[in-house]
Amino acid sequence: MRKRSEATRPLEAVQIDHAKVDVMIVDEDAGRDIGRPWITLGVDAFTRMATGFSLSLAPPTRLSASFCILHSVCEKTRWLEKRGIGFEWPVAGLPETIHVDSNSFFGRRAFVRACRETGIETIWSEPAGARYGAHIEELVGNRLGCIPLVTNVGPMERGERDLYVGPHAQRLTLSELESWLAAEIAGVYHCRKHRDLCRAPLTLWRKHMRSDLLRMPLDCVNFRLSLLPDEEGALAEDGLHLFGRLYWSRALADDFAAGRRRIEARYDPRDLSRIFLRRPSGRFVKAREMRRFEPLREDESDLGALAVAATSDRRAVATRRESTIAPPFVSPLCEDAPSSDVGLCEDSAGSSFVTGEAATLCVRKCAEACPFTFADR
Repeated sequence: MRKRSEATRPLEAVQIDHAKVDVMIVDEDAGRDIGRPWITLGVDAFTRMATGFSLSLAPPTRLSASFCILHSVCEKTRWLEKRGIGFEWPVAGLPETIHVDSNSFFGRRAFVRACRETGIETIWSEPAGARYGAHIEELVGNRLGCIPLVTNVGPMERGERDLYVGPHAQRLTLSELESWLAAEIAGVYHCRKHRDLCRAPLTLWRKHMRSDLLRMPLDCVNFRLSLLPDEEGALAEDGLHLFGRLYWSRALADDFAAGRRRIEARYDPRDLSRIFLRRPSGRFVKAREMRRFEPLREDESDLGALAVAATSDRRAVATRRESTIAPPFVSPLCEDAPSSDVGLCEDSAGSSFVTGEAATLCVRKCAEACPFTFADR
């Protein structure tokens, strides 16, 4: 494992590990106790800044690490504002390397591929004793602000239902815990003097972070989709059937007419109100969940059109057909769309991210208009 002494700048090495939070999660509807959640936390090895996190009641998986990376890379101002948090969390951008605990992880092939496409090196490590939370314990400690963590969970315990919490543990819903954690990280942990640094992590970040160190995905849409899980759905005349739900996009009519009956879909398990369908060209379109007697929205658009609208006011879709059938992915820095379809490319690491001032511009645009926000809820 690379130590902080070997990291010489911010985002040179980000360590991702898992721990249990000593908080009892309460079901929002039934009000009953569910269990303690897992937190997947990313920590910058040089500054000790928390880069991002994800919460889940399920044991650690590739998806947990993927969501943590997405949260780490994205600009967080809008995310904090939505939760009513007034603190600063300036961490954003692609890390150079990611250290992941191999003992608490599976499905690494797809994860490594998604990281490689944006120039991220993945390093698998094995903490001493094979205990969950070894990296968190080393870099952060056994708590985030005022929230206690359980960092000594062994591999054999990961699938067990754990209903025990400390006598003074809080009982919160998952959304309440997410907001509480964000406030504790940004408002307490980042601003408190770290025992190893002898200064606050935020102070060190501001001192050493420069614009030329910031790297952002050249295609944020493609980057996000590469980290989402995929599943095949059954296409019928009324739409795509997946997870016991019905999804619809105008592009599906062409697929059905062409005889396609199985379609790959990328999805976010936290929000199944929309999925992203792979077209024969390799492009993706967005499909909404349709409920009985629910009319189609006139502004229903595809993922490519959302990417265009989010990154350039000067670009417009020329015809009605172009607004309903997916155009190519468009980078925020591209003046014109590529002449051919663009899909997920395995050998794009050399040109899959932007740096410096261009990356700063990309961060701002992605934060202002992101096609992956849960606005459809």
